[in-house]
Amino acid sequence: MNTIGFAGTAKNTGKTTTARFVLAAAHRAGLRLALTSIGYDGENRDTITGLPKPRFELQPGDWLATAEKCLKTSTAVCRVEAVLPIQTILGRVVLAQVEQAGEVLAAGPNRAADIRLLLERLEALGVDLAMLDGALNRVAPMNAADGLVLATGAAYDERIPAIAAHAAALAGLFQLPQVEQTAGFTPCPGGSLLRGMALPALSRGLRLAIPGACDPALLLELLPQMAGGQLHFGSPLNLAASGSPLDWKAVMHAAGELQIGLSVARSLPVRLMTVNPFFPHYQPQTGAYVPDFVPAADLLQAVRQAAPQLPVYDMLQEPHPDVLSLLQLT
Repeated sequence: MNTIGFAGTAKNTGKTTTARFVLAAAHRAGLRLALTSIGYDGENRDTITGLPKPRFELQPGDWLATAEKCLKTSTAVCRVEAVLPIQTILGRVVLAQVEQAGEVLAAGPNRAADIRLLLERLEALGVDLAMLDGALNRVAPMNAADGLVLATGAAYDERIPAIAAHAAALAGLFQLPQVEQTAGFTPCPGGSLLRGMALPALSRGLRLAIPGACDPALLLELLPQMAGGQLHFGSPLNLAASGSPLDWKAVMHAAGELQIGLSVARSLPVRLMTVNPFFPHYQPQTGAYVPDFVPAADLLQAVRQAAPQLPVYDMLQEPHPDVLSLLQLT
């Protein structure tokens, strides 16, 4: 079974649109699918802007892991296979198979252990592709995925250079080398490096392991004391959830200047980055949001130039002709 995570740099950056393209391609290929969300996804309208949002539509035979209340509001007709020992604010997570096509609301597990449990159940059911819908601020549980799809766009920032710079810095986090062995590394107290927590004893040449969260601004202040050492993180997802990729870019630059090696215990390949020119434009005179767009071709070109190590596509203007091969699913 392959597991692909989908995350957006902000709301309305096209994550669901991209996932819908993958769903459609997987259906055409006859793959056995499963969908869940690390959070809550699939509402008709954005809760802040009031603008319509694309929804997930599943076909007969597809699997859905979602909270009990969400299952009741979906238009797809589903047969509940099991009630899992996973609790959310919307009720227990149920594992259901679609019997009649329709739209679904997804609100699944948000803890790594629960996601692993769910993926084990799905693999036992013969699922070919499990899709995890999430967001960067709750992306750490996606460490269980085999690959990641990142969505960015004008809803993150209406300035194209700012979108491109952020995309490049984010892509850089996923280029850190994977080193599984931590022998000789000093464990960070508590497993994380955050303000207000106990700090490790720092010295030149220190080899420090930080498997959990890490404040990049704090780390940047501490780096000069560790010149010539090494830093070993849990995963790029932990870093993305801990602070701005732009702050991490500054950390990586400073580490290079100080000859400090950086690595992660588990890397996660980014299979695809998508861009979306849409953003919700607020009109003070009416107190409402209306759809607006930055130039689509300019946005695509800027992000491609900023992150040349990644395949970058606009799934509405210029979709990849074979997205499944791009995601290494065929």
